[in-house]
Amino acid sequence: MSGQHAEPEPEFDSSWQHHQQPDQDKTHKRKQPDVPPPTLAEQEAKAASMADWAQQELTRKSSPPPSTAKSQQDLTHLGESPEQNATTTESPNLAQAALARAEQQTSEPQEISLGDRQRQVTSLGTSAHNSYNAVAGESAQAADALQHRYHLQVALTQIQDCIALSEQVLAEISIPAEREQYFASVRPYHQLKIQILMALHQDDATAGYDVQAFETSEGSRARLHNEQLVRSGIDIREGANPALLAQERALLQKETRTPEEEAALQHVREQLKNDAYQNVDYYDPLKLAEIQNQILDDETALIYYSVQSEYQIFVWVVTRESFFTHAIDLRTVDLSDIDPKQDGPGFNLWAERRKQDRMIQRRARQGTDTYEYEQPSENLGAVLIQPLLEHLRAQSCSRIAISTEGRLDTWPFSTLMISDSSGEERFLVEDYEIVYLPSATSIAISREQAQAQLAELDPEAMGVFLLDQFPTSDQPSLPAALDEGANIWSHNPSDTEIFTRDEVTEESFLQATEAFTILHLVTHGLCKSSDLDNCGLILRDESGDDSMLTLPEIPSTEISMSTQLLVLSACRTTLGGYSASGEYVSIAHTFAQNGIPRVLGSLWYISDPGTRRFMEYFYEALLKGNQSPSAALQQAQKRMIALTKDSPDATVDNPNPEEEDWTVGHHPYFWAAFRLVGDWQWPPRF
Repeated sequence: MSGQHAEPEPEFDSSWQHHQQPDQDKTHKRKQPDVPPPTLAEQEAKAASMADWAQQELTRKSSPPPSTAKSQQDLTHLGESPEQNATTTESPNLAQAALARAEQQTSEPQEISLGDRQRQVTSLGTSAHNSYNAVAGESAQAADALQHRYHLQVALTQIQDCIALSEQVLAEISIPAEREQYFASVRPYHQLKIQILMALHQDDATAGYDVQAFETSEGSRARLHNEQLVRSGIDIREGANPALLAQERALLQKETRTPEEEAALQHVREQLKNDAYQNVDYYDPLKLAEIQNQILDDETALIYYSVQSEYQIFVWVVTRESFFTHAIDLRTVDLSDIDPKQDGPGFNLWAERRKQDRMIQRRARQGTDTYEYEQPSENLGAVLIQPLLEHLRAQSCSRIAISTEGRLDTWPFSTLMISDSSGEERFLVEDYEIVYLPSATSIAISREQAQAQLAELDPEAMGVFLLDQFPTSDQPSLPAALDEGANIWSHNPSDTEIFTRDEVTEESFLQATEAFTILHLVTHGLCKSSDLDNCGLILRDESGDDSMLTLPEIPSTEISMSTQLLVLSACRTTLGGYSASGEYVSIAHTFAQNGIPRVLGSLWYISDPGTRRFMEYFYEALLKGNQSPSAALQQAQKRMIALTKDSPDATVDNPNPEEEDWTVGHHPYFWAAFRLVGDWQWPPRF
């Protein structure tokens, strides 16, 4: 079977522009008076004024403001009608005049409907997009540099207003699913703001626009995570309406329920969720200084990849002492010095990625020698990571925490090839520990949640769940599973509890997340990015039949997940798709989102014997070597890379004496699927 990747996140484009302003009758347009063009001094004054205004707007809190009747009062400069806002696309002078008129308004603003505000969001977003398009993709020549910068400042002010107003719209929406959908619809505005800020950074690299772009990206990703976190992890019973709880209890006590009663139960639970959702607290997205001072340590660099289009990627590298910005334009990348086949500038990153996927996930499973691996392209590492290495080495970083989006969400960064000054090539993971996270804010949330659980935990307690047979489903057996568990137990026999076969139920596994500091599960993982509701883990039910703990069922309001490290020794547990709000979700991400700060999972269909050997290396480093999970993961991957045909670990014992032992090798298929999602900090602070 070939590994299937998640569908790519819809990239930012201008498809949302179909919400255009009503056409105005050109015959009724006011003719502009003939006035001389502004002087250079006047243009400089206007640009400075707009810069000050934009800077003030950028300091607003990004968390949703409370729903109040004075929503318009906070944004008095949006008092213009959609038609008036639309005129800002015709002339920057008109845009400036409109803003000035709005600032001078002193009368109490009229309250408007939610629909009107949504139309204003669209109007402002379209105006900002048009203002940006007036200069996008064009180099600012000396003669029109000020006008170029002026257009960008107008666009920045408009998009900031647009985002602020969309937050007020979100505050009015109480139904979780509708909130997620609306945020997904306005997220392109956040992407547009990043593009505008990075265009301003290109004009002036000293003004801090790249920091603002990074913080915009962090805020957007944190908001995606927050929406999903609130929706999945909310306690619908805390402070709930007693009448609704009584109604739910009465329906649950019925031994059998009619379809009408089932519908009534669903309605009651939705109402409980909606009521609870309106009272939750949001986490404020972290700023750059907070990430540097509160989240990062001296060894860790945070690398943010922001995919803007098929050819444009922005990269930010954050360490405790530095901030580095890099922009990738695939249309201008020239790799002729690296790849003789590369003819001039231009590079199709995504085509090269597909070639690597086929090489890694298919070749080894189709009977090809496990010790044959021809790197399909050195270009992937040369484009995505090599330009950052000098900065990472200067900061003495040994660990990278990667936050991605779009097509990069399912990329095995550990397989990227890097080189040093002597030209020696190796896999990225040979030099760096690698972890993945949705956002820096998600780590802050995870640490806060985990800290509340630590007092109740035994630091040495470990639970191992082994499901090797699947009698009532069509899933193949996992003959290496029991040996995998026995090896883990040998490193910590006094504090490890083993569960096998009929003991591996959904109830016992979820309860174990409350009882064990480290939890290991061997089973089958199933995931299709197009059908997230049916992704999950195969476990047993109370009757001993195979059942599936699905991705939507993982969030639980009854069990507190206190496990500090969850290892999912199963296929495709970090492969996933996108929620209604646009956040990348998988089985591993969902466990991490609901209280487990570190989850190790896989990206594709993994080898049973290969995983047996990999986990042996991992736990030897983790338990015997007292290394952190991220360091143990790196150590296991490096040991797999070092395997040769003559290595004593190149074969894994087959429990069936009539069959040959299994062969494993250094091919990335055996080790590159494993990814650590979440916090790298270890040990937990008991």
